[in-house]
Amino acid sequence: MKNMSIRGLVRCITFSLATVLLVFGWGLTQRNEAGKVTRLRAMADQRTFAELCEHIDNIHMGLQKASASASPRRFVTLASDVSRYAGGALSCLGQLPTASSELHGVYLFLSQVGDFVRYASQSAVDDNAVSQEHRDTVSRLCTYASSLSESLYRIEDQLHEGRFVIDSMAYEPPAKESEEEQEAQQASAMEEEEAPSEENGDKGGKLYSSFGEALYDLEQGFADYPTLLYDGPFSEHLNRREALYVKEEPYISIGEARELAARYLAVPLSQLTYNGGNSGLPETYSFSADDRTADITMRGGLLCALSCNRPAGESRLSHEQAVEIAADYLLSLGIPNMKESYYYGESGSLCINFAYEENGVLLYPDLIKVSVSLTDGSITGYEARGYLLCHTQRESLTPSLTEQEAAALLYSGLSREQDGRLCIIPSAGENELLCWEFACRTEDGFPLLIYINAFSGAEEEILLLLESENGTLSR
Repeated sequence: MKNMSIRGLVRCITFSLATVLLVFGWGLTQRNEAGKVTRLRAMADQRTFAELCEHIDNIHMGLQKASASASPRRFVTLASDVSRYAGGALSCLGQLPTASSELHGVYLFLSQVGDFVRYASQSAVDDNAVSQEHRDTVSRLCTYASSLSESLYRIEDQLHEGRFVIDSMAYEPPAKESEEEQEAQQASAMEEEEAPSEENGDKGGKLYSSFGEALYDLEQGFADYPTLLYDGPFSEHLNRREALYVKEEPYISIGEARELAARYLAVPLSQLTYNGGNSGLPETYSFSADDRTADITMRGGLLCALSCNRPAGESRLSHEQAVEIAADYLLSLGIPNMKESYYYGESGSLCINFAYEENGVLLYPDLIKVSVSLTDGSITGYEARGYLLCHTQRESLTPSLTEQEAAALLYSGLSREQDGRLCIIPSAGENELLCWEFACRTEDGFPLLIYINAFSGAEEEILLLLESENGTLSR
């Protein structure tokens, strides 16, 4: 009996040790896999940040050339390049773990610089000259682009030095200093300029302890970014107007917003971190939990934005399934009548653009973007700022021109892909245009969309469609 007990005890100890070793080995494997995913993500983020730096540098050089150009034709070419680089920079920012509400000034600058140069180039074509007013504005934009480029390259240098890694925007800004403290800091800064320290080296500039601090400091450089006084698309006075959809809604408290954020992020209240409020449009409260963030409108408590920075896995869902999941998600939020327009897949997710449809008319300004994981169908991104700003009851959606009359105004060398459809597109200032949208192809097969004013018959816009196996983007 005694021998049996000892033998059994040995077996038990052996089995326990084996189990511990197996669990330990499995844990090491999982840790290595997680570390590999983290490293790959970090490498991708660094490449994206490098591309962002390159785009901003190209914007700066393009604006410099444009401000010195005497030829309207050359100015138009340079403006087209600047607009393209601005779009690329916005795309890079969207791929980094940043919050648009926290980088409002930078996003606004990039949006406006692209819009303004397009507007100025059209004026140059119409007048066969570049006005001095537009040239002065280009010079001011060039100054901001130069400062932004210098700041980004300084951040990139510190990334390469390993001072910090690209992670979430979470950063607690310092408390506001007294006048005496500000004067002391200014005096200290002047001394440092006269005698650069070894820590800063020849490059100069502030040293950061985190990615969030670096971007916070970057945004402060745009705190006094001026209004562009031009009657062009998406101008600053359009950005500063009321958020139409929530303007009559009552304000909610931070506590109420916290409960809503916990529901949208599917986490306990105790796991939420309050990141502060955003006074932009619409005004929002921001919360985060691990790799997820949610912005809740101060008026009405609606979901304005949601993001999740989970690593991509194997794609198991089709694009059609992802679109259906996104549409169901919008319905679950109480947002009906949204129609998908275009989508694009990247990093294991599919981002779908939805526009509101009213009586068969597609309202493009009322835009919501939903990103769906192609691995498990979870919602990895949501952005409804356009919808919250623009959604309201439109007065006239009845065209003067029929579809056939508008189609007759198209260039004869184009082939139409499908029937035209009525839509609202944004226009100069705070106006909107009712247009007929035609999907066409050029003689060499390139797809594009052409917008004919449903009242005047004017050709208002042409968008090129970039088609790939990942989806379709317009430009």
